[in-house]
Formats: sequence, structure tokens, C-alpha cells
Amino acid sequence: MEKKMTHKEHTLAFGAPEKDLHFTPEEYRSRLTRIRKEMAVKNIDMLYVTQPDNLCYISGYRAEWYQEKGPHAWKGLSGIAIHVDHDNYIHFEGEDEKLMAQSTTVSDDLRIVGHEDPHGMEIFVADNLESEGWLKGTVGIEMYSHRPNRLDSEAFQKTLEAKGAKIVDGSDITLSVRKLKSPAEIECAREAARIGDIGFKAALNVIKPGVSELDVFAEIMYAMLKAGGDIPAIQLPVVAGKKNACFHALSSKREIKPGDLVNIDICGVYKKYHSDVTRMVSMGTPDPEVAEYIGHVTGALDIAKGILKPNLPVSEFLDVMTKYYKSNGLWENQWWIGGYELGISFPPDWVGAYYFDVDTDPGDDTFEPGLVTNYEANFYLPKGAGLSCFIDTMAVTEDKVEFMHTIPAELIIIE
Repeated sequence: MEKKMTHKEHTLAFGAPEKDLHFTPEEYRSRLTRIRKEMAVKNIDMLYVTQPDNLCYISGYRAEWYQEKGPHAWKGLSGIAIHVDHDNYIHFEGEDEKLMAQSTTVSDDLRIVGHEDPHGMEIFVADNLESEGWLKGTVGIEMYSHRPNRLDSEAFQKTLEAKGAKIVDGSDITLSVRKLKSPAEIECAREAARIGDIGFKAALNVIKPGVSELDVFAEIMYAMLKAGGDIPAIQLPVVAGKKNACFHALSSKREIKPGDLVNIDICGVYKKYHSDVTRMVSMGTPDPEVAEYIGHVTGALDIAKGILKPNLPVSEFLDVMTKYYKSNGLWENQWWIGGYELGISFPPDWVGAYYFDVDTDPGDDTFEPGLVTNYEANFYLPKGAGLSCFIDTMAVTEDKVEFMHTIPAELIIIE
């Protein structure tokens, strides 16, 4: 008599939700092709990907938990194996995530380790890759990733080396491919900016003396989620009064007071793609000297718009902006001037791998078509007023450099 399936067996066999892909299969194939080309350039035969952002970029996979913390027995070693000579990758997951992987990814070769497996994910992955012949050569693992943690990553490396693999750091391969966005990705960035602007307008509708920083944060998130947005990879800072000089501070129950200057930093998110916008808000008429100073900070946006164009050398852009800040008496009070890549991000960070700033020689870097970054210009204010922060997001296409947010650059005054 045939054994009746348990509820667990039936659900895992037939319970996958409907497909929920963020991009077309062709988009994902294009990404895989470019990664394999980069692997060939770096002489890497196989790449094992574990970073959540990269797993999403390659396959569409997205989850709430990646075993980054927790019991030592629960290792964050699930991932995607890519071979330079094979058109398809192998996606390894635990049975708890099988249905989610089937729903959110284009993974055709999904290999699942069950709870009953006595060896766990590490040996399961290693044995499968050995049987495929994928450990005969140079294998890249993502040593720069926070997942898996250092102890688990080193143990996994030793297991692969014991099977004959030569292990090298492959962290930069997918990150370098991700730097330049496809047209479909740039559309996601535009939508993220639209959603971010909705969040900012919601903040302006609610902010007033007596309202807490967290009250404003809550309205921002509610508005963006209702507009079709997603959860940002970092908690959005709304910081007021002297606390505004602590730009990376968490929003708190501190009440906003008359006369406060408030920095509001918002990342709109769409399909995990982030945009970034920061403006300063004054609760009442600001001190004239402080207001004039902030005007010089925000006035740089017009300078940037006037010179930026596709393939402009980054060094040329930074030289022009440096001259502007020096001519307006801001230079010696800088906090940070530069930008970093934006794209797919999961907690705990939305900061991309590529950056430029006035303190680092960019070499031959240019603003290549496909690049999406923010631009930050942040300065300490006179009269102990804290920090003036200005951030916007720009995308480089074949014919222009587009600043994506519509929130006015100047100091916003709430009477």
C-alpha cells in the first residue's frame, strides 16, 4: 500500500505560491552572462554567491532572514553556484525556504537540503559541487560579505579546499557587474525616487513642534508603503535640534521644538532598488546667517546639473564642485562630499560598493551610462546650528545625467 504523504511532504511538493518575479527571465539571463564574462576575466572557474543583495540580483531571491545571526548551528551557507562554462547556475537552499525560492526566483536547478540531512548545508553544497566537477579549479567565495560570518566562511573554505578547490576572494565579481544598471533597473530607481518624494511630502504634512521624530518617521513609512514602496535597508533618520549634527542617529521619541533644524533622510525603495534624498527643514524662521549658509550648500545642485553629462571624468566634476564650495566659504567645514552607488539593498545597509569623494583620487573613473548614485554635500553650520545635509540621487543614461527627486533643494521653512 502506498504511503500517504504527510502535510509537510504535500506542502513542500505542491505548495509553492504563484511566481513573483521582479524582472523578466531575459533580464536575469543577461546578468548571469555578464557575471560569467567577469569570472573569465578574473580566471575564476566557479563563484559561490552568499550575499543577500547578490542572490537577489542573480535570481530574484528575497527573504526576511539570512542566518546572519543566531545559533551557531544555523549557518548562512545557502547560496548560488555559478560556473564559467555552464549556462545555468545551481541554487542551494534549506527546505524551509524551498517554496519561497520557487516563487521568487528564476532558478531552474534548485537543490534542497532537508532537516533530516545529518551533514547540513555545508557538506550538502560541497558534495554536490564535487559531483558536478565544479571544484576542479579556482573557486571564488564572497569573503567581503557579512554572510556567512567569518567562522562559518572559513570552515566552508576548508571543506571546499579538502575537495581540491583553490579558493580565492570573489567578492568583487558580482558587485562590479551590478555597478552599471540596465534600463529596467534605472526605471526601478526612478520609481523609488517617486516613492521617496511621496514620503518626504508626508513628512512635511505632519512635522510641527510637539511631534516626535518617530511620529514623522512613521508617516514617511506609511505613505511610501501605500504608494507601492518597500522597506528600506536602513532605518530612515529624522533628526532634530542639536541632534541633527549626528546624521546617522536613530529617530527617537524626542519632540521637535520651535526653532529646530531637522535633517530628514529618505530612501524610497521599489523592488529593493533604493533612491536617496535629504533636505533640511526649519521649524520657524531660521537665523539669517545660518539660512544663507544652507543656501550655499543647496545652491551647489544647480552647479552640478550644469556640468554633469555622460562619461564626464569624475575628477573634473569634483574639481568644479570643490572650487564652488571653497569660493562660498564652506570647504573647511565639510562633513562629507561625494556619492555612492545605489541599487538592490537588504539590511543592514543600502550603501553600494562604488563611491567617489573629494578626498579620494578617482583615477580614470567617469560617470558611465548605467551608473546610479547619490550625491551628498554635508557641512557643519555656523552658530552651533549642527549639520546641513543635502543628498539627491542621479542616474546616468546614454544621453543625460538625471537628478531624480522633485523635492526643492533649498531649506524648507515650516511657519
